[in-house]
Amino acid sequence: MLVTRTPVINHQQDLLGYRLHLHATNSASEDPTVRLVQQITELEARISLGDKMIFLPLHSPENLLNHIDHIKHDRFVFVYTVDETPIDTDAIMKIREHKIGICLQQFSLKPETADVLNCTNFIEVPFATISERSFAEMAWEVRKFPIKFIATGVDTKAEFEQALQAKMDAVESYYFVKPATLTAKTINPSYGNIFNLMNMLRDSANMKKIEEALKRDVALSFKLLKYINSAGFGLSCEIKSFAHAVSMLGYENLYRWLSLLLVTAGKDFTAPVLMKNATLRGRLMELLGQSHFKPADRDNLFIIGLFSMLDSMMQMPIAEVINQLSIAENIRDALLEHSGIYGPFLELAIALETADIERAQSLITDLQLSNEEVNSLHLEAMAWVESVGI
Repeated sequence: MLVTRTPVINHQQDLLGYRLHLHATNSASEDPTVRLVQQITELEARISLGDKMIFLPLHSPENLLNHIDHIKHDRFVFVYTVDETPIDTDAIMKIREHKIGICLQQFSLKPETADVLNCTNFIEVPFATISERSFAEMAWEVRKFPIKFIATGVDTKAEFEQALQAKMDAVESYYFVKPATLTAKTINPSYGNIFNLMNMLRDSANMKKIEEALKRDVALSFKLLKYINSAGFGLSCEIKSFAHAVSMLGYENLYRWLSLLLVTAGKDFTAPVLMKNATLRGRLMELLGQSHFKPADRDNLFIIGLFSMLDSMMQMPIAEVINQLSIAENIRDALLEHSGIYGPFLELAIALETADIERAQSLITDLQLSNEEVNSLHLEAMAWVESVGI
């Protein structure tokens, strides 16, 4: 089994949760959803997924009920496909009694499907194929139930806006990853100070000058201290001043956290979900490389993952963006060509977003990883992003 994810985005263009897709890669006898629930429960004992909802496929309501007492994460939503087989409404009602969410997929309102609405939280709507009239009729019929609609099949910013206008409550999509046009001509001033500080670090500038530059930007300094003191950083003591931060972190670690600040400095309306996706991609790459590289090189993987979405954030071609930065050739090669020692890790992280299973499986084999290991690291990266407070 291999897990891929799609963000579920709310009306504020922030992340509501993740739709996890389970792809069978062998003939396993175990219910893949139950196994994934177990992995998430084990993860929650170490690091929390926060308030993000986790949407998982529900293959067998009865089988899930056999394991229901082990489910500790209260943000699970199970996606039940309504097809030609009779709906197991009794089992779904029992699942809901445990305060676990239910989302219906491929749902159409008929006399034989009406009862399940009493225990439903969400309905997935195939936005690309459903007519405006059909959706309006469905929305009218279920209006008395506290059900939210999630649009699927949304691939562009224009379609995202249309979905919001059609009164969808959320959208399951990666539309924000590739902007339709790259219109910016200059770097936004909100990024300028961070670029300057990062270049000072790469050029080994005097620490006193770096500290002075940090002090000149109050908002930037506050954010940096917030991230450094977050649970995701893992320090044993609180950092209270810039001098302390500089002395404790050193050049390499400070560069890493300035990279994180760079991707969270945007003001665009898609910035919240872009920030999280870039940070998750970077952390996943870092974790995937932990058996291949020393810590400094794993930092490079983190930075590459972050920077790989700068074109979407800044509305500029990636080559123009990284020309503003002093970066190593192997990082440049990974960003521009997905090549070199870091390239395969970026390719794998992207394949797990786009559900390119054939490509992902090939890369996992080449990197001498296992599906189970990749799934576990993927979940850990999701939780780490929440621990940092992006």
